[in-house]
Amino acid sequence: MQILEAKNLSKIYKDAYQEYIVFQNVNLLINRSESVLLLGNSGCGKSTLLQILGLIQKPTSGEIFIEKKNCSNGKINEKETNILLSQDIGFIYQFHYLLNDFTAMENLIIPQLINHIDKRTAKKKANEMLQKLKMEHRKNAMPYELSGGERQRIAIARAIIKQPKIIFADEPTGNLDNEMSNFVVDEMLSLVKMNKIALLMVTHNVDFLKKFDYTYRLLKDGLEKLNSKNL
Repeated sequence: MQILEAKNLSKIYKDAYQEYIVFQNVNLLINRSESVLLLGNSGCGKSTLLQILGLIQKPTSGEIFIEKKNCSNGKINEKETNILLSQDIGFIYQFHYLLNDFTAMENLIIPQLINHIDKRTAKKKANEMLQKLKMEHRKNAMPYELSGGERQRIAIARAIIKQPKIIFADEPTGNLDNEMSNFVVDEMLSLVKMNKIALLMVTHNVDFLKKFDYTYRLLKDGLEKLNSKNL
């Protein structure tokens, strides 16, 4: 089932003297449960594209469809956008952005309560997620008591636990060493597959290519589909 489709997206900045093309002619289709990796040089607009696809920023032109619903500029209102962001779209960033005054368990419960899940169910789902991540022994730890890898695993669990249709991950392993990066990515991929969630992840690490269903490189004139032969 189609989850996300982008048609001819472009992002162009203009001032009084010139225009700067970040990217143009971006076309992308992601189906349910698919994992897609997005590579590109530093400053090429990967994070900008991720935020546009996730309805945080607006493109200069082009269309975005989520489950075939047109979510392009002017096609949905602010209330509809906020509903999609709270229910159907999840984000994971390089920095974990956990709530520092709450435990690991509470960081998984609170987003569910915001989405009107009753507290008993929210706690049960949080415990199940911590068990899957082998983190149940750290459920009462505060974020500052967790290692970098542990914090990022809780951030991933927080994004997944609300059962979005798609997760956008922006360099989620950027602050981790290679061994922990591979461990965290493997766990994230396992969880999104298990929960039938689509995943689009931005990274500089080409070593992840074989782990994902599809890999693209972002160029100024669109996306180039990659495999191990054309890296």
